[in-house]
Amino acid sequence: MNNLYEDIKLFSNEGYISRRNYIVNFLIIGIISSLFLMFVFPKFQTTNMLSDLIRAGNIYLILYIISSLIFSILTAFNMSKRISDIKNIEPKNSIFCAILTFLLLCQFSPLFNYQAGVILSLPVILAQLFFMIKKGEITSKQEKSEINKFNWGAFFGTFVWGLFNKTYIALLIIPLFFTPAWLFFGLILGIKGNEWGYKNKKYNSIEEFHKSQKRQATFWSILTPLLTVILIAILTVAFSLLIAGDEKRAQIEGRPSYMEVLMTKELKKIYNDYELNENEYKFYIDSKFWNSLSDYEKKSAFESAALYAEYKNLYSKTPETKHVIKKKTKIYSDENKLLYEYNK
Repeated sequence: MNNLYEDIKLFSNEGYISRRNYIVNFLIIGIISSLFLMFVFPKFQTTNMLSDLIRAGNIYLILYIISSLIFSILTAFNMSKRISDIKNIEPKNSIFCAILTFLLLCQFSPLFNYQAGVILSLPVILAQLFFMIKKGEITSKQEKSEINKFNWGAFFGTFVWGLFNKTYIALLIIPLFFTPAWLFFGLILGIKGNEWGYKNKKYNSIEEFHKSQKRQATFWSILTPLLTVILIAILTVAFSLLIAGDEKRAQIEGRPSYMEVLMTKELKKIYNDYELNENEYKFYIDSKFWNSLSDYEKKSAFESAALYAEYKNLYSKTPETKHVIKKKTKIYSDENKLLYEYNK
């Protein structure tokens, strides 16, 4: 056996890493990338990644390149250390990681459209799954831990489980609840929960610890889904009442409602202007931009216009059906030339 040691640090390509810690690092990278995409990146409007980034501004293109490079380097480090465990070897990490980073970067290339990016990422996804499943030659010879099992109580109970088990790192999930990253962190809690819980709270024996965690898992696996359904129902009703109330006040005060302002803002990202009259709902767009769109993108742009017309029609004195609204919705160039209409 080589004199390798386990190194779980993200910014390191030394030593090896076990399947369990490999998955944890993978989830941490997922948290970082999902938050970056959510808060920094613009809303993509077409299937061409490069045109979307350029349209949003050069700063977004620079940020995209930097984030793609960081993500690729971190993933390459993680995969390199996993190979060390599987093969019980220490590869020429600098050269290997450089090659692997380049290959990983290909999936983020803005020269490809989104569909091509998904196709290019498939080999990476398959490789990630392989590294998560494949047993390592080094770690398979080590003594199995009685603690390192998935903790369903930590996964479902999240920060409340953390408070009870003195694992305060679980509180980090609170600001992540309304982001895609909450699931990644929840899985990390499930994977590392036993290790953290046993270390942070004193138990007389491992058996006592497992009995306690089993009771907590049963409790939270029942309560959490129930509370989630109730909370979603409450929020849905509250949001509906809030929107309806704002619509009524807006009509009385003669101002646009919050929903209308929001929808208009999104609409103007695509269209330069619009005109809704009794016979026709006209939406004006730059003809060059329109011609650069694919058939799918043109259909999606039309659906956005029809949805806005449907919203405006909802509060009219003579509401129309969706089919009639779509028939009356038409896309025009800025020169008033008809570009698209509903033909069904």
